[in-house]
Amino acid sequence: SKPILKSNDYFALLYENGGTRFRVDRQSGNVYTKTMDQAIITGAISSTGVVALVTESDLYSCVLQIFDKNGKKLYTRNCIERLSDIAFNEDSTGCVFTELRAVDGDVTATLKCIQFDTTDYTWESEPLTTLSLALSLTENNHACVIGDTTCAYYDDKGNLESQYDYGGTLENYAVDAGNAAVLIRDEEKRETKLVIFPGSASEPIEIVVNGDAKAVQVYGDRVYMMNAETVIAYNFSGKAVATVRLDSTYDSFLKKDNYLFLLRYDKIDRVDFKE
Repeated sequence: SKPILKSNDYFALLYENGGTRFRVDRQSGNVYTKTMDQAIITGAISSTGVVALVTESDLYSCVLQIFDKNGKKLYTRNCIERLSDIAFNEDSTGCVFTELRAVDGDVTATLKCIQFDTTDYTWESEPLTTLSLALSLTENNHACVIGDTTCAYYDDKGNLESQYDYGGTLENYAVDAGNAAVLIRDEEKRETKLVIFPGSASEPIEIVVNGDAKAVQVYGDRVYMMNAETVIAYNFSGKAVATVRLDSTYDSFLKKDNYLFLLRYDKIDRVDFKE
C-alpha cells in the first residue's frame, strides 16, 4: 500500500491506497483515525471535514462511504461500477462522483450527483468517452471533468455545457474550484499549448509555450506553469502577470502564500513569488 494525502485549507486526509487505515488532521492536530473493513481505493475531504472513501467490496465493484467531521458514518452506497473521483458541493451535504465503464473498448465517464440524506440520484450525466483524471465543482455546483482526451463542463442538472478536445497528448493538468488548466503536446505542429478554462470550456484561452513546459497548477484566480527555466503566473485572460527564474531543474511545484516550493526527487527548494 502507498500513502495518499488529500488536503484543503482546513483539513488533511491521509490514507493508504490499498490499505485499510485513514486519518483526518487539522492544524491543531489529529481529529480522528479509523480502520476500514476493506481496502481503500480513493478518497476525498471537504472544507468542512466531511470525508468520502471508496473501498473494495466482495459483492460490488466498490462501496462509497461518507463520514462527518467527527468520523461518524453518514452515508453508504454500494456501486456496480468503479468510481474514480469525488467532489463535494459547497456545503458538504452531497457530492458528485465519476463512474467509469468500459464500452466497446472505450472508457466512459458518467457523473452522478447525490445528497447524503437520500438514496436516489439528484442527477446523472450522459456518458463521456474519456478516462476521467480529475473532477471539480465550481461555486455554483457546475462540474468540471478533466479527461485524458477532453475537458468538459456540466451544469447543476448534469447537462453537458461545454467541451474542449485536446487534439494532442495531455502532459499535465490542474483544477481548482472548477477553474482548470492543461498542457497539451501537439506532435504534428511540434508545439506545446497551455490551455486555460476559467470555469467553462466554451471560451478556452490557448497559449503556445516552451516545449519543455512540464507542470501546471491552479490557485485562486491564477494559473502557474513551470518549464525548465521559469515559473510563470497567468491570469484567466491568459496574460502573464509574474515570472520567477529557476536556478536548477525541478519536476513539479506547489504554491503556498507568497512562496513556491520547488520539488524534485532529491530536494525541495523554496523561493519568493510575489506579483
